[in-house]
Formats: sequence, C-alpha cells, structure tokens
Amino acid sequence: MANNNKIVNQLRALVLLTKTEEQVARTRISQARTDAVRRELTQNADNAAARTIEITEALRSLGGVPDVVTPALGRLSAGLKATFEQAAPFEEALLSDLSLEHQLLDRATYVKVLAEQAEETR
Repeated sequence: MANNNKIVNQLRALVLLTKTEEQVARTRISQARTDAVRRELTQNADNAAARTIEITEALRSLGGVPDVVTPALGRLSAGLKATFEQAAPFEEALLSDLSLEHQLLDRATYVKVLAEQAEETR
C-alpha cells in the first residue's frame, strides 16, 4: 500500500511536469524561427498532451485523483517562465527546457521502478 501511495504521488508530479512541458512547447512555437522547428515543437506539445492523458488514466486506475488546482498554477508558471526566457539568451532557455526533460525522464524511471516493485506494471 505504501508503494501504491508513492506511485500515485509520483504520477501526480508527472502529470504536472508533463503539462508544464506541453505549455512550454506551445509557447516556444511562437518563438520558433523556422517551420521545421514549429512542426517539431507542435509535435512535442501534442505528445505531451497525449502522455498527460495516459498518466492521468494510470493515476485513476490506481485509485488516485489528479490535482485540479496545481495544474492551473503550473500553466501560469510555464507561461511566465517562457515569457521571461524570451529576454534570456537562447542557450539559457534551451538549458532550462532540457532540465525539465531530464526531470521528467528521471521521475518516470523512478515510477517504473516503484511500479515493478509493487507489481503494478500496467
């Protein structure tokens, strides 16, 4: 049961981070200088939206309930982050985005380990 609670908490965090990833990608679309970059950012945002749905379904299947307040704050902070980063050098914005990607990957890896230990691999 304790592992189940850990998984639920981590899935909630993943939902929030993935929604932030989507919002940042959608904001970056307007900043893109080429069509190829715009297409890739659009695809990244769409993939993040699809992952959010999948993570939310997994969360519900474990009896968890997605947080409804924090996502609004996450969207606001992602919008503010992207807005402020427009004034920052491109490299700094890119490093910030990569940091978010690594955080998502690390957390997903941790959830996978917890799920395997709890025999909740679905």
